[in-house]
Amino acid sequence: MKDCKSTSQLIREFREANHVTQQAFADGVGVSKITVYRWEHGIAEPSMEHAKGIEAVFGLRLISPRNQVTYDREKTSDLGICESSEAALLENPKMQGIIRKALTKAVRKALRNTDGR
Repeated sequence: MKDCKSTSQLIREFREANHVTQQAFADGVGVSKITVYRWEHGIAEPSMEHAKGIEAVFGLRLISPRNQVTYDREKTSDLGICESSEAALLENPKMQGIIRKALTKAVRKALRNTDGR
């Protein structure tokens, strides 16, 4: 399983590694310094709009292939994914099982509908 990082970890590590202050980061994204503090401490998550702004201004990828705003460990580690491409998701055995079950269910439902049941 990959070592997934939460949004708060990603933002803080990026900011510190690039010697960007919380205020400069906030100014770049168009939020207050306290908002950046809340993101970094896991108190709040960036909205989709703010995540897109962070990506545009700083190049820090926060939006997952499924358009989730975060790679929060709790949301992705059970599948063993983090910052994965769609192709990588499809190669994941657990994801293949989920997809197989969903397809089987959809096919059965379609067959029932065509049989008039």
